Amino acid sequence: MCCSPATDPGFTCCFDALVTDENATLDSRIDLVVVDKEVDAKWTDVVGEELSDMTASGLWPSDHAGVVARLKIDDDHKGRDRGHDRRHDRHDDDKDRRDDRR
Repeated sequence: MCCSPATDPGFTCCFDALVTDENATLDSRIDLVVVDKEVDAKWTDVVGEELSDMTASGLWPSDHAGVVARLKIDDDHKGRDRGHDRRHDRHDDDKDRRDDRR
């Protein structure tokens, strides 16, 4: 990973409500990348927190910074959910409920 909690705590929150404060101090972590033991975070980065990220009109891109991570999934776990679209589960559940009411 790129960042050590000892040198970079990964704070992503928060800019002022108008997202214009050039002197903002990020002092808490609200964006997380949560992984289990089958996933290795190869690197991480906090984005949107540098002055160069501000727009030409002087706005931060968001009210907080973000987190980007490159993850590696162990070969044994690749594709274990392949072909399974959870959106269909919700759709099927809704259809079943409608059918039960008839």
